[in-house]
Amino acid sequence: MKELAKIAAIRGEERAKKEGAANYKAQVYKSASSTTCPVDEYKGADKVALKAKIKQAWEADKKCCNQCKILKIYITGEKWERSKGYDGSNSTNTYRYYDESLLSVEVVWQATNAEFKEEIATIASYSLIKDNTDGGSVMYTDDHCNKMNAGKMLIANIK
Repeated sequence: MKELAKIAAIRGEERAKKEGAANYKAQVYKSASSTTCPVDEYKGADKVALKAKIKQAWEADKKCCNQCKILKIYITGEKWERSKGYDGSNSTNTYRYYDESLLSVEVVWQATNAEFKEEIATIASYSLIKDNTDGGSVMYTDDHCNKMNAGKMLIANIK
């Protein structure tokens, strides 16, 4: 009798897992289908070079993009947004001058080892940082892999 109860409980758990997975897939698909394609706003002369550097940085980052394929890169910022001033540190009682520019970027990528890989892509939103005190060198922030900044979209909606 105990064995039958265990079997029934296991079957119930399996059914719940299957129903939960189906519900999860439906939610992801619904969310992805409502996401619109980013717009490439940047008109700078360095646009092609920036996109090539972004792709190269992503492909070189094996921690983040170990099994992914870059589908499209959008530079969604119209221009570099400059900010400068001083940062203070309470722990060292020092100030640091900064002069940097930010440019918004969205990278649409596809995990090659994930479920729904044929239909759903991930969009990562982050900023490029240009250090104007260092000859304008461009840095690619670590947070481009931050899953909190990621959304989903249908691959069919990529333009």
